[in-house]
Amino acid sequence: MALMALTGRRPAEIFFSASFSLPEKKLPFPALIFEGQLKTRQAPGTSFAPYPIPVLTAPKRILAAFERPPLHPYLSRCPARSYRHQGRPQ
Repeated sequence: MALMALTGRRPAEIFFSASFSLPEKKLPFPALIFEGQLKTRQAPGTSFAPYPIPVLTAPKRILAAFERPPLHPYLSRCPARSYRHQGRPQ
């Protein structure tokens, strides 16, 4: 829940498709590069390319929490856990 609140991403994105990284250049606000957006519905202006998103705490702290194994046993069996750090299913 905290990752959803701090990043503004949907639960399905956090658990199944999200990939975060630090921006190459410092931005004027705390941000991460996000890849794995769901529900674009092919709307104009949407893209599957990674893009910066503002976050509500230190970006490195979010990355550390995102890589931490989940506490709930069901989530530890989630297929996304094995590739999430790479951002795409294999």
